[in-house]
Amino acid sequence: METNYAWPGYLDKERWDWLCQCGMAGPALPHPGDPRAARVMPRRPGWAAADDIAYRRRIFDRFHGLLTYGSPLEKFAGI
Repeated sequence: METNYAWPGYLDKERWDWLCQCGMAGPALPHPGDPRAARVMPRRPGWAAADDIAYRRRIFDRFHGLLTYGSPLEKFAGI
């Protein structure tokens, strides 16, 4: 659910470079005064350019869903 600008802060340089090589990340021109480019958490790493973003549509293009099998929270509630 993060903005495209926040993704470099969660990845190391090698993983980011791999995304760029695969065409799933790269530069984008933020609109003047775009607050997403200025305030992101976690902080952008020093190796990331100010206009680097993740291309979320390309990354999740083949993602069809997520299947889970319950939650252990019920056990904690019982304790």
